[in-house]
Amino acid sequence: MNIIWEDLKFFMTCLKNLPVSESINLDNNNGFCVSTGCNLENWAFYPERVNDPDIVKEALNFFNSREISFLFPVYDSHDECTKIFEDCGLFLRDTYTAMIFDSEKILKPEMNSLITIKQVTSSELSREWANTAWRGFGGLGSVPENYYRFVEALSNDRENLSLYLAEYNGISSGTILITHHEENYTGAYYLAVLPEMRRKGIARSIMNEICRLSAGKDIVFPASTAGLPFHKNFGFKELFQIPVYSNEKKS
Repeated sequence: MNIIWEDLKFFMTCLKNLPVSESINLDNNNGFCVSTGCNLENWAFYPERVNDPDIVKEALNFFNSREISFLFPVYDSHDECTKIFEDCGLFLRDTYTAMIFDSEKILKPEMNSLITIKQVTSSELSREWANTAWRGFGGLGSVPENYYRFVEALSNDRENLSLYLAEYNGISSGTILITHHEENYTGAYYLAVLPEMRRKGIARSIMNEICRLSAGKDIVFPASTAGLPFHKNFGFKELFQIPVYSNEKKS
């Protein structure tokens, strides 16, 4: 299993083990479904090529019975796999790009004294992180209480995960989550910047800090279509595509 998929499995397993989550195993424990109670924070994960429609139907039954949407990233997609997902009524939601940043690259640090990066270590910062990520990823209206609970559960799993909050001149402006385990790489997720705070160097400052914290480890990132230009400009190398299916069409 490649390191991108290995880290994605690690992260999904962390979600599965959160106290706010419920889950089922797929295909005799080869994969699993996890519901965190938040819309589009629910996932199906399968570590191999999907050749059996019953695997997709198991996932659909789990999420449809709860009337919630979910995402299903696909390992090693092929024509038969695409047909299976589409025949089961799923839609291609996005295509992530698996990317890696070589730890030996020399960074030019951002020297913006207005930007600070804080680790989330309190309930207050957890709520700030949730507010920022919610708006940074296009969430509308007030933040749902179940999203606050989800983020607090993430921040409490400090053995496996770390959340960081970026402030610009004292204003909460950006977020990221990183995984940390015994492998020689770090996984990064939930990189977001508030719409009105973009183009101020915040995302680059966040990634520079993550590179520093990773202490020589490569950084792997499943970049969405929207986030791909930033990661390419920062210096990430593209590895392969990850189709992501959902039972909900992209609006």
